[in-house]
Amino acid sequence: MKSFEKVLWPTLILGSGILLLLKAFGIGEEFGTFRVIGSLVLLGISLASLIRYQFFTFLIPLSLIAYLWRFQLGIAEMDVRLLLLAALLLSIGLSLLFRKKSSSRWHSDHSDTWVKSEEILNENETVTIDASFSEQTKYIHASNLKKVQISSNFASAKVYFDQCQVSPEGLEINLNVHFAGVVLMVPANWRITSQASVFAAEIHDETRQGPDVVYLVRLTGNVNFAEVKIRTI
Repeated sequence: MKSFEKVLWPTLILGSGILLLLKAFGIGEEFGTFRVIGSLVLLGISLASLIRYQFFTFLIPLSLIAYLWRFQLGIAEMDVRLLLLAALLLSIGLSLLFRKKSSSRWHSDHSDTWVKSEEILNENETVTIDASFSEQTKYIHASNLKKVQISSNFASAKVYFDQCQVSPEGLEINLNVHFAGVVLMVPANWRITSQASVFAAEIHDETRQGPDVVYLVRLTGNVNFAEVKIRTI
């Protein structure tokens, strides 16, 4: 995956530079140089997202490319709002179908998915939490936690990390949150850095750090049309 991206972006940048150079000499202007460059950038974002199974940032750029070339494609009457809405719904559906599964197992009562549930996850280096179409509270107990995958779609999730021991290699919290609210309750000796992709959403770091910061924790993933709050326990 990383090797693919190392080739993808330099290739797109070089291609864009060549197109600008040709435009400077008046070559190929009939194709719309800036439209081509914009399409290349959007295509790069789309391909990089696909290999990570990030369907939202895969389909939205493709939709924008189709809109940029609507006249050439013979669909000048394209409704961009319906196009983006369709891409959004498709991305949510694909995310639900292809969400990652965890090797950990726990008991849960699914008789009413809207009833608040509490579950305990024990002694796992990697934990997956799925809060789709539900309201859930999770308490994680782990002695060597390396990664937490949180998927929340049209849901509400609250996750407590106060009884966790983070791996010496560090901890990654990967968020896949769409139309949802997620609250992360973390110890005062954690410092949170966000590398997550955000679209029409917000990540609020409301933590109060203690005098000694012991663990550095990274947020990654995608947050779309949602809100994530990080609070100190």
